[in-house]
Formats: sequence, structure tokens, C-alpha cells
Amino acid sequence: MIRPSFRMTLAAALLLAAPASGVEIGVMGAANPDITGTPPAAAARLLATGDALFAEEELVSGPDGLGHAMFPDQTSLTIAPNSRVVLDRYVYDPATAQGAIGVTLARGAMRLIGGRITKSADAQLRTATATIGVRGGAAVVEAAEDGSGLVTLLGGEYARVAAGGQEVVISRPGGQARIAPGGAGVVYAGVARGDAAAALVDLFSTPGNGGAAPDRTPGSAAGLAPVNSFDRGIATAEASSTTGFFLDEPRSLDDIYPRNDIAEVAQGAVFSDAARLDDLTGTAGFVDIGGDGLVRGQLTWTDSSDLDLHLILPDSAGEVFFANRSITFNDGGATATLDADNLGGVINVAPDLRVENIVVSGDDIPAGTYVFFVDAFSLRSGDGSAFTLTVTGDGGLTMDRLDGVLTTNGQDSAPLNAVVGPGG
Repeated sequence: MIRPSFRMTLAAALLLAAPASGVEIGVMGAANPDITGTPPAAAARLLATGDALFAEEELVSGPDGLGHAMFPDQTSLTIAPNSRVVLDRYVYDPATAQGAIGVTLARGAMRLIGGRITKSADAQLRTATATIGVRGGAAVVEAAEDGSGLVTLLGGEYARVAAGGQEVVISRPGGQARIAPGGAGVVYAGVARGDAAAALVDLFSTPGNGGAAPDRTPGSAAGLAPVNSFDRGIATAEASSTTGFFLDEPRSLDDIYPRNDIAEVAQGAVFSDAARLDDLTGTAGFVDIGGDGLVRGQLTWTDSSDLDLHLILPDSAGEVFFANRSITFNDGGATATLDADNLGGVINVAPDLRVENIVVSGDDIPAGTYVFFVDAFSLRSGDGSAFTLTVTGDGGLTMDRLDGVLTTNGQDSAPLNAVVGPGG
């Protein structure tokens, strides 16, 4: 007798076998003309909406080509014009929401929006000179013929970029890492704003005819019958417009892609408002990362130790930290959230500044004392780890700061209080 925990549908069994050549792994949610797919040991075919995609298939788009591939765990991949992409690996077990994704970008640009798999494992993206791991979010990868490239994190947990023996980990939405020609190294390139954001939109634009299906009449270049066998409950998207599947204005990724649920904790708009960010960093003393609620605490440090920021809420409402990232309290009127967490090693701000951020926001934030402190989860130096803790209880109008050093694993810092007066 088969144990219930090992029961598997035929669809799940096929997906778990996905690394084998020619196994069906996804579907074209949309396709503009001039994008072809070449499965292993098969001829190239012009792709259309609804066509199946296979493990190890090569996708090639021309100047007028644009494609949007969809996968069972709700991961999606957009292929820009003039690009070549190989679907190296896709494994997914629906029962556990575990699996693996591997994609190679030989040239051009692609955008990945992570689904369920990337909540617990990095999507493994490659160029000719770099490796990129994307966790719980969305990223754009660009690759040039000289081996240079650019990686932009649109939202989610992080994008980890390695090239030439160097590594940059981006956890700031809009943050970019630039790969040197020949893959000689990688550097943090700041946050995409203005022209840089517009350039990302342009990557996924085409002068094509809005995604009309190719001619499949007998004798035509695309005379193959459409393949629509991939029927596992994925909603097929409308054909893409001439501006592709990208954001025309700053909005939350959840607003645009509600099916993908890319991050358990929302991290704001894809590209933050530059004027607001300048105002925050200029007057409130906080580093440009994370939310800016009425109550806010932020921890910064510069070594490789794993420090953690904690918040004890008033009236025994609970404690927010890495293992309890969000608490809604005061009858739903307020929410406290750890919205930027290094998780043991993510560098948020180049070259080496690590940041954690907790905010309290809502329509009815209760008066009281909000107690922040720092915990030394794991220290990397015998000399201890220096840190700075900054807090506010009134939206940044006033600020308290604590500078200290933690010298023992598990040691807590002195508390630093943010006070909210009557009425919030």
C-alpha cells in the first residue's frame, strides 16, 4: 500500500522528471511574432500563446520578438527582443512546493518573477560570465556579447550576483549590480531611478504587432500544429502588447502580478520615489532601505556577523524579529513588520553596509513605548561587532541613536525606546 504522503499525480510525476531532455515543463503565456523555440533533438518552431515548453529548450527572439513563459509553481519568465535563453532545468513537486529552476541567458535580457519554488530556493540564472541567485522576488538580467551585464532586483528578498571571484547581494528593490566585461568582477551600481528605470521598460518593448499569433497554415514557416497539452490549471495570459509585460509606472509588484505572490512581506514599489528617499536620508538619519512607518527602528553594521533587530510592542502585543516577522495588533489598527532582514549575510548597501529595518504602520497605532534592541545571533570576529541602532516614534521628526559593540554570541544590546504619545 502506498503511503498517502507519497501519492503523486501523473502531472506531478512528470514535473519531477523535468531535468530529462524533452520533458514538458511550461507554457507560453504570450508570444509576439519572431520568437522561436528549439526543444532537444527537435526542429525550431515559431512560438505562439499556449505552446508547450520543454526542458533544455532554447528560446530565441528577433528584433520583433517578445515572449512570456509560465511555469506550474507560478514562476514566469519574460524574454526580451534580440535574446537567446535556454531553459536548463525545472523541477517542481506541488505537494511540497519545492523544486529547482535553472535558466541561462546567452544574450539579450530576461525578467524572472519567482513563484513558490523561490520562496525556499534560489532561482539559478546564468550568463556566459556570471551566476545569479534570485530568492522570493523578481529580477531583470541583461547580458552583452563582451561578457558584461546588469542585474536589477525589482522586488523580493535578494538577488545574489557572482562574477570573477566577487559577489554582490542586492536586497534593496531597484538595486543594481554591474558585471564587468569578460566577467572580470561585479560591483554594486546603486538604485535604478529615472532614466535607468525607463531603460528597463524599453528592454521589454517591441515595434511588433501586439502579439498576433503566427501564420500556421500548411506550408507556412510556422506550419506546426499548436501544442496545448500543458493543461495543469495555469491561466493563459492575453497576448503581450507592444510594450511587453513590464511596469509603465511605479506600482507594487503584487498589484501587477497577483497570482505570483512573490514575497511574503511586501517591500514597497518597484522603484521608490526619489524625492521621498532623499527627504528621509537627509532629515531622519535612516539608511535608504525599508519602510518608514510612524514607529521605526533600524540596525546597521559593517562586518560579516549575523545581527538581528528586535521590537517589543507595548501592552504585551508581542515581539517582532527574524522568526516572527509581522504582528497585527490594536484590533487590527496597527501592524509591525520586519521588512528588511539580512538573513545572515545579505549586503544591502555597497560596499559593505548591512541593514535591518522594522516599521509600525496603520490607521490606529496605540500610544506607548516601543522597545528596540539588537541580538548577536552569530559573531564572526573575536573583537566583537560594532553596530548602530536608530529609532523614531513620530515618523522621523525626532530620532534616538545607540552605538554599541556586541562581543558574545546571543548577547543583547541595551534597549532603545521609541515613544508614541496619546492618539499615535
